[in-house]
Parts: sequence; C-alpha cells; structure tokens
Amino acid sequence: MAKITLTSLMILIGTTLTLSGCETWGVLQSLIEPPKVDVKSVDVGNVGLQGIDLEVNLAVKNPNSTPLNIDKFKYDLSIGNSSLFSGVYDKKVELKSKDTTLVTIPVRLDYSSAKAAVENYLFKSVREYKLKGSLSSGAFTVPIDDSGKIEIKK
Repeated sequence: MAKITLTSLMILIGTTLTLSGCETWGVLQSLIEPPKVDVKSVDVGNVGLQGIDLEVNLAVKNPNSTPLNIDKFKYDLSIGNSSLFSGVYDKKVELKSKDTTLVTIPVRLDYSSAKAAVENYLFKSVREYKLKGSLSSGAFTVPIDDSGKIEIKK
C-alpha cells in the first residue's frame, strides 16, 4: 500500500472537486442548510440634501452545526414594487454555528432613486418590504428572499 502525505491528499481532493465541478458542489450544497435572513430594523443616520445614510440591521441565522464565513452580501430592498436601494456588501462575516448573527449594512439612500418607494410608503400606505439577494462564501451562493411588514417605531 502506498503512503500518501496530508499535502498530497489535499491536492487530490481539491483536484477531484475541481474536475467534478457542479455535480460535487451540488452534493455539498445539499448537506448545508441555507442561512435565513430577516430584516430586523433600519436606523436613520445623517440626512443631507442628496440623500439619507441608513443602517440596515439583518438577523442572519445559521442553522448548521458548523460556522459559515460569508464573503459578500448582494441585496435589493424594495417597498411594494419599487426598489429602495440595492448594492453589494463585501465585508467578511462569520456566522456562528446554530446561532443568529446581527449584520449591519451601511446604505446610502439617494432621494432620486427612492422616490417611488417613498411615495408608496407615505401616500399609498404600502408597508410591505421585499429583500432579495444572496450570501456568498467562495463558490457557494445562497439566495435571500425575505418579505414582511415595516414596523413603525413610536
């Protein structure tokens, strides 16, 4: 029986995963339950002539027994059918196993691009939001699709 070093074994596994591509990755994805993302709140920061600085607070629940390292969040938040803002947050975040991690994403809300969403909210009493996007960790991407009602703090 031939001896294999740990380095050789890792190269062999890496090559096998690379050559088998999507099929192997599909098997790995079936073993990992996707995180659940909920919008907890939106905090208002500086208000200027061109827009508003916001902090969108997301609760990201990792149901897996292993931590997940997220490299990138892509997001699009809309009120009714009108996009409020979208973008990419590429700060690395560790999601602890069997835990919920609060992730705060800074967002600049440009008045001109958010006009329809704000009109829906103020004048048509549309209080439903939709958050669509994805969480990425290397080649692994999990879609985000959350919706709910916006709660107004009094």
